Amino acid sequence: HEPMDRAQQEWKRYGKGEWNYEHNGEVLRDFWRKGIKNMGSAETIVTVGMRGDGDMPMGEGSNIKLLEKIVADQRQIISEETKKKPAETPQMWALYKEVQDYYDKGMRVPDDVTLLLCDDNWGNIRKLPKLGEKKRAGGYGIYYHFDYVGGPRNYKWINTNPISKTWEQMHLANEYGANQVWIVNVGDLKPMEFPISFFLDYAWNPKKIGADQIQQYTEDWAAKQFGPEHAKEIADIISEYSKYNGRRKPELLDQNTYSLTNYNEFEKVVSDYNQLKTKAENLKAKLPANEQDAYYELVLHPVLASANLNEMYFEAAKNKYYVTIKNGTAANAAADKVKALYDKDQQISNYYNDTLANG
Repeated sequence: HEPMDRAQQEWKRYGKGEWNYEHNGEVLRDFWRKGIKNMGSAETIVTVGMRGDGDMPMGEGSNIKLLEKIVADQRQIISEETKKKPAETPQMWALYKEVQDYYDKGMRVPDDVTLLLCDDNWGNIRKLPKLGEKKRAGGYGIYYHFDYVGGPRNYKWINTNPISKTWEQMHLANEYGANQVWIVNVGDLKPMEFPISFFLDYAWNPKKIGADQIQQYTEDWAAKQFGPEHAKEIADIISEYSKYNGRRKPELLDQNTYSLTNYNEFEKVVSDYNQLKTKAENLKAKLPANEQDAYYELVLHPVLASANLNEMYFEAAKNKYYVTIKNGTAANAAADKVKALYDKDQQISNYYNDTLANG
């Protein structure tokens, strides 16, 4: 959602001076004007507004006034370059992170601009239109995340998105009328094939997929990839691993995540993953050769990688515990297991990246 059809990397390569409208407005207007020229007749939703450190040095009141001026100037550029009224070119304003604070404190854009409401980067929608609120010509949309780069932690490695949660959040958005445009940040396409398919299918026709049809959708998707014979088993594996990864994303795991001493929590988590791993490996042996690579990519790899990682941190937690009770032999044994599982993680990655499907 960089403004005016210009990417941040374009400014990094071709921009001149500060990313600061108050001090460098003329250069920024020229930069944005080129984005609208490049757009031509392509179907585009133009993002208006501005984010970034460059336009934040003023006081809060001044900043809102400046941002409203930025939007007005951008719309003038749109009108001049398209030779149409601004409202005839689709536009949106992304209420992302701190920008929502400006909206909550009174900043407004013209009624024809779509307000793109956002999640919290972790799949939880932060704001929805009020029920009974006067309709806007531009309506409302949603910006959602399956992948995130930013604080406090990135998550990019594998799919951690149970579609039951995605359904619940996007159903809520649709019920509240935030359905003018839905955008999902997927990061890399490769590990996200299944949640991407669901997001697009649900966005196309939300009424077609009810809460009680999520399992059937998963089975239908599995059948489409691998045929009907093992579709239910594959769907169960996908649902289970995404549920497990959804409760704690791999990038947020460490040896302190679960308890060793209360209710066998850590042991239970690792046992669940390892049982799922066994189920997924056994199913792989039943599939024909021409489906093996796809099965590894779409189903088995996230299970193997996640199970291995959780077990590695389980052993790290045991190592830490045994050190505290001065059981050196057990601590060293756990440390050796950590090293072996760390090496196993590299082997899994190497196979996925370099060996599978001839690299």
